[in-house]
Amino acid sequence: MQAYLDRPLEGDLPYIWIDATYLKVRRAGRIFSVAVTIAVGVHSDDRREVLGIAIGPSEAGVFWTDFLRGIARRDLRAMSWRPGILSGSDPRVMPQVFLTVPFAI
Repeated sequence: MQAYLDRPLEGDLPYIWIDATYLKVRRAGRIFSVAVTIAVGVHSDDRREVLGIAIGPSEAGVFWTDFLRGIARRDLRAMSWRPGILSGSDPRVMPQVFLTVPFAI
């Protein structure tokens, strides 16, 4: 799974959707809520591809920044971002990570 998530991204992705949700996980006999984020890219020929998945303690700006930087390091070429309707992402994070990518709400 990690090799798939670390692979170089190929081709242009006109749209990228990001979203997050909270799930319950059990660790050491205790139950915790964790944030699960996903980024899905859409290629010009309408193929969809999972670009990244991450689990963290919350949807804080630092978590989003690290998640998006991880995707950007893999040679991402995108035209615009579309946050998920239920996304808790902070729109201010996008310009910090992707200086040349327009962000659409």
